[in-house]
Amino acid sequence: MVLQAMRAVVVSGAAVAVLGGVAAPAGAAPAPAGDDPYKNTGLTKVYGKTGLCFSMDNSKKSKTAVKLRGCNKKSTTQRWNLLWVNANKPAERPRYVIQNRKSGKCLAPTSKKSGATVRQYGCNKRSKTQWWTLSDRRITSYGGGKLVMSAQSDKKGKAITLMKYSNKTAKLKKQAFALMWKKNDPTGL
Repeated sequence: MVLQAMRAVVVSGAAVAVLGGVAAPAGAAPAPAGDDPYKNTGLTKVYGKTGLCFSMDNSKKSKTAVKLRGCNKKSTTQRWNLLWVNANKPAERPRYVIQNRKSGKCLAPTSKKSGATVRQYGCNKRSKTQWWTLSDRRITSYGGGKLVMSAQSDKKGKAITLMKYSNKTAKLKKQAFALMWKKNDPTGL
């Protein structure tokens, strides 16, 4: 248990950029204005069981739920583009659509209620239901108030859902995710 927690800390510091704004990984040059700083990245669970990533299980179908699977850096179904939709408004908090590299589809919740499943749909950068903000290791639904993506279990195959933002440790473990920068990934996942 302690080893898992230590590995998560090492991973979150060295191999991933913990979610929060548009900060680049340590040592990386800032992205030029207008570029999407989070292309071809993985999304991984930070606390609890490590080595679990967002995956579309090779599906290109709309309404397919995003699930946790064992991280595989060669899997295009686990790679994502976080496309900055309000880059022309730098004074505002950055908003993103999260696009799967394999399917080309974007993530959105099935409703604005806690417990809603996060699924992929045809991308629409103008649809607020597909907008997400990144802060405090959380992926927050822009149209859903204080609802954040969550993994209700550390079991592989569990769907990602929405739940109310919380700083309580038990809930933070379900809500904390990070971006994996595959190009500079020293963990060898």
